Amino acid sequence: MSAPGPILAMVEDLTIAYGDTIAVNAATFTVSAGEVVALLGANGAGKTSTLEAIEGYRTPTSGSITVFGQSPRDAIGKGRVGVQLQSDGLAPGARTHEVLDLFVRLHPAGPSAAELIDLLGLSKIRGTAVRRLSGGEHRRLAVALALVGTPELLLLDEPTAGVDADGRSRIVDVIRSRRDDGVGVLLTTHEMDLVHDIADRVIVMDRGQVIHSGSLDDLVASKPRVRFTTEPAIDPADLATALGQRVHRDGSLIVVEAARTNELIGQILSFCDTHGVAVGNIDDGSRDIDQILRGQRVEDSERP
Repeated sequence: MSAPGPILAMVEDLTIAYGDTIAVNAATFTVSAGEVVALLGANGAGKTSTLEAIEGYRTPTSGSITVFGQSPRDAIGKGRVGVQLQSDGLAPGARTHEVLDLFVRLHPAGPSAAELIDLLGLSKIRGTAVRRLSGGEHRRLAVALALVGTPELLLLDEPTAGVDADGRSRIVDVIRSRRDDGVGVLLTTHEMDLVHDIADRVIVMDRGQVIHSGSLDDLVASKPRVRFTTEPAIDPADLATALGQRVHRDGSLIVVEAARTNELIGQILSFCDTHGVAVGNIDDGSRDIDQILRGQRVEDSERP
């Protein structure tokens, strides 16, 4: 991928509250032309609320959002933004090709309905009513609708959820193609394979806050740590005292929050040998995205 282009969407100190519940807490990030940004987090992390605010469907409690230098509603009203929602409210009795025909008439500058049907593999269901579509078929149609016109920014909420292998491949190809054409893409997903396949940058949210932002490589090696197993188990607090480092347990693993050095490994082995404990599976702590999403709460709970 070439370097990202101009900033298309800017989110600054975005806060969204539902009564006393803070769904999004001072989130700040950007989306640029020619990049795919994956917005990640557990259920309830604030991803969909954030996306809906960028789409203009939800009013921020505080903070600001600009899309092409305008308010989200103004930008979307001019057809520069393609949106795929989790729940799109399409007329249940309308047929697939009728829905696409209607949207294409509103934004005729882009691909035709027939081209979108071919692109997303919808030919077998072109005459099927929306209410009879499977979840995956409905998601393909929703992605097709986001491509109507010539959007310069795509906002996709779990675009491959429930989609079969063929549909997933088509959607991935479409996202890559649009990215290569200079379109900015912001998507949410729980599918880590999709993140590895197409994301140029990753933003991780936890309890409404942005806790990580950067390239995928930056994130999986975002913190120096050493992990290992012991037999029998040891008390992390005892090892923390001996090492003078922060130590916690992650399932069967003991995690030392420090960069791996020969001295540190020697201290760990010496401690375990003194206590009659066998050590196995020592690694340098590089984490995949799943571990980042699981581990943040563990880290927070261990803080004094």
